[in-house]
Amino acid sequence: MNQYFVRLPLSRKPDPKILTEETRIRAGIGVDHWDTRVHRVPDRCAHKKTIRDYIRAIHVHDADGLGLVLYGHVESGKTSLGSIVLRNALARGARVFSIRCRTMINRLLSKHPGKLPLSEIPLMQGLLGVNFLMIDEYTPDPMEWKQALFEEVVASRCADRKPTIVTTNIDKDELFQFAWFRSRMQRHFLGVDVVDIHWRESPPVEEV
Repeated sequence: MNQYFVRLPLSRKPDPKILTEETRIRAGIGVDHWDTRVHRVPDRCAHKKTIRDYIRAIHVHDADGLGLVLYGHVESGKTSLGSIVLRNALARGARVFSIRCRTMINRLLSKHPGKLPLSEIPLMQGLLGVNFLMIDEYTPDPMEWKQALFEEVVASRCADRKPTIVTTNIDKDELFQFAWFRSRMQRHFLGVDVVDIHWRESPPVEEV
């Protein structure tokens, strides 16, 4: 049985040899985000230190189930930051997966939701089983059964102390109006404002 999407303990030191093209595909990380690095984020961005500190203690967060909610305007680099975290978790032996929220819900609602990339693992089993899951581009859905699916995945992972990364364009004050979100944020998530940069219009450059 393919064990790739089964949770494994993280090592303290990263192993760059793990970061292959096959690993990227299995993790669902797009090519555009695979080569991003936290040092490329300008020092003026307050969230740079938060992400760096999270990565440094990533083995602790894996054990205690502390995830991230990355909120900010469109194209501010939320997906890139989440992918940086996933890549660092991968390098320490973690099992990770990234999927767009709408894609995840539509697949779960389908009669044939399919399996995870290069795997025989059913989608839901993989979503709940990996060390780190990134749900990208979350927007509250007015259709209750769709919203319930998202909440079910997040709640199940929180109950098992498995970190989830959620990116969203929704303002944090609006998110806190949802009771389920407030309750999860208190114990299972670290909120991060992603500001001061427009990643695509003015992409960060490599430091000299």
